[in-house]
Amino acid sequence: MATLVIGPTCAGKSTLVRNHGRTYGLDPDSLVLGMAAAAGTFPATAVVHYNMLHGVDRAVRDGGRWDFEAEPVFRGIVRSGRVDRCLVLVAPRGELLDRARQRAHVELDSPSSYPTDYWLNALSTLNLPGLYEILFTLLDRLGIPYEVVYSSAYIPSGFAPSDRVFVHANLRGHYIDLPARDEVTRVANDGRCHYQSVLLPLGLTTTPKGYDHVAGGRHRSFERALPSDLADASILDIGSALGDLLFNAERRGASRLVGIELNEDRYEGAVMLAGLLASRAEFHNVGFLDYNASLHFDHVFLMNVLHHVADFETVLRRAADICLRSLTLEFPTLTDPRFRAARGVPAIVARVLNRFPVIGVSRIAGTDQTYVYAPPAIRGLVMDQIGGFSSWTVLESPIQNRVIMQFWKPGHGAVTDAVAPTSVPGTAG
Repeated sequence: MATLVIGPTCAGKSTLVRNHGRTYGLDPDSLVLGMAAAAGTFPATAVVHYNMLHGVDRAVRDGGRWDFEAEPVFRGIVRSGRVDRCLVLVAPRGELLDRARQRAHVELDSPSSYPTDYWLNALSTLNLPGLYEILFTLLDRLGIPYEVVYSSAYIPSGFAPSDRVFVHANLRGHYIDLPARDEVTRVANDGRCHYQSVLLPLGLTTTPKGYDHVAGGRHRSFERALPSDLADASILDIGSALGDLLFNAERRGASRLVGIELNEDRYEGAVMLAGLLASRAEFHNVGFLDYNASLHFDHVFLMNVLHHVADFETVLRRAADICLRSLTLEFPTLTDPRFRAARGVPAIVARVLNRFPVIGVSRIAGTDQTYVYAPPAIRGLVMDQIGGFSSWTVLESPIQNRVIMQFWKPGHGAVTDAVAPTSVPGTAG
């Protein structure tokens, strides 16, 4: 079957195939450029060369939202059914820019002049980490296995194996040697690495041991709530656990990442994972109200934390005060089964109550759950009492009987990778 070799302009795709193809199991004589392969008629053993920035004009027209499958050339390649392997090339942004400045032709054997200014602008302004993460997510969905290859003039062979979790560092010119599988497995199985399914090198993950309500992985909430464009954004995650939201945001382009985690085991697990992932995320083992937040953050997250807090209004006020663009909350509503069982609230009554500004007292023996919240109550508290926000959005939570609510400061629209539902889970829509 065919191999797709993909990366931005000047990442070294042609050089890899022509000079190192045999090393990567490629036949240099089978190279087919993306435009020629778009019709899907390329040989089954072809090496298909595709510039992942080919769809930049379409993305600009779509308001910056990037959809690889909307780009006709890429769509023709992957829908051919002939691609069963992908090599994803990543090079430091600085080297990409230098190569683009020195390039004269589109390809060595092509008479077409290279549009230097066009590509310099694209390479300088695009959120490259975010584009790679969109690509990896798509390849996973399509079931196309991929390998990441680092391309740089500053390593002996010019190319070296890398990993999806290191792309953000690779783009800054930082190459990380792949860890041994035994080492990654040891960290993944460490007793402190629980509750979140954190993506690790070599495709391994931690597991949410014993937390059935998040058995599908907390990343499903994070991916739904994270804004589309996190280029150079600052993120504060209150109740960060193992740091999965921060690591996810970092892969999408965020640059300043801070996690607050009161549980000592989870804090230690997060620090361990940050080291393994070469992450710039920093973690603090304190309660949020004890954290000296002298800086503001573009996006502040309180995901499944609010119902563990007694003084939730003080926490919300402080979180709102230090956020510059958005505040995201995930919390259980009055349809929460533990709350209903403890208070004897029938499901039909809970669904009706969820339409009104109601907060339920949920101090249940054996748990640290304090309150549950109807979405209108949180909306009124944040929008009317705390203030400073201009719009709000409700998103479906992947956890049953919970919702995600996002509040946006003036001048910042509700732009996420998710689509707001027409009704709030647990209410009549």
